[in-house]
Amino acid sequence: MDLGLSGVIVFCSYYRLVTKCAPHIAKLLKSRLGATAKRVTTRELPNWLVRIAALRDPAIRLILPELGTYENATNEKAKKILGWTPRSNEEAILATAESLLRLGLLKG
Repeated sequence: MDLGLSGVIVFCSYYRLVTKCAPHIAKLLKSRLGATAKRVTTRELPNWLVRIAALRDPAIRLILPELGTYENATNEKAKKILGWTPRSNEEAILATAESLLRLGLLKG
């Protein structure tokens, strides 16, 4: 059964991952989820094409300020103060995709 994971890229855009992490996430999903992730694209849109698309789509316009930027965030403070040990990035991404599939929130 192909449930598809194309919605995961949309999920990523909300967390400012579009320009840097989406290709990595797509490759991870394809390698780990096989046929379920066959509709996930590993291609990147160049910034100039995103800017053109933003002329017609207000949703895309929202990510324009993020193009070409890199968010350097760390969880060191939470680990130090709370003694917290986070999941690996790969484990968190796969768990999110599996939850979205299980809940039927992704189009097939």
